[in-house]
Amino acid sequence: MQPETRRPLGLEHLRPLLRAVQARRVVDFTYQKFWDDAPGHRTVEPLLLKEFRGRWYVLGAMAVGRRRGKLTCFGLDRISGLVVSERAFIPPLGFDAATYYAHAFGIIRPEAAAVPQEVVLRFRPEQGRYALSYPLHASQRLVRQNADEIVLTLTVFDTHDLRMELLSYGPEVAVLAPPTLRDWLQGQHAEAGAL
Repeated sequence: MQPETRRPLGLEHLRPLLRAVQARRVVDFTYQKFWDDAPGHRTVEPLLLKEFRGRWYVLGAMAVGRRRGKLTCFGLDRISGLVVSERAFIPPLGFDAATYYAHAFGIIRPEAAAVPQEVVLRFRPEQGRYALSYPLHASQRLVRQNADEIVLTLTVFDTHDLRMELLSYGPEVAVLAPPTLRDWLQGQHAEAGAL
């Protein structure tokens, strides 16, 4: 056996954050965004822990400041100085942890007004069999499978995470619908070919 040797950072925060989610306790921490030079302080009402691609994230409502109430996702690998306070909170009205990410691929979910789309993907058979054996999303359905192609549908939000996943397949996948996503992927392939 040879398990993956890469381990995500920040796993020491999992248990305290899980307890904070369960007890509905506000947390404070320092957060370092990858694109900012200096870390910032965050006070958050933690609502949900989510794993994506071997990394853990906490989704929470901002507890103070101009962004109060805004749902934001934080990578545990960028958190330091985590403190679970004694301050209790009430989750946002209508928030359901079981369904919040139901139509999201990854950790990005658009604002509440966004509507998931039916995404139709055509794979070359070899790559399509990988997608069949390890579905991209819970909504994945097989439309057609033959010697030339495997066609799948997903009902998801069109997000950066989804687009990066599609790019990772290179020419092994084509987007049949929606047209905006199809045109974007074709443009990315054309731009890569021009380099």
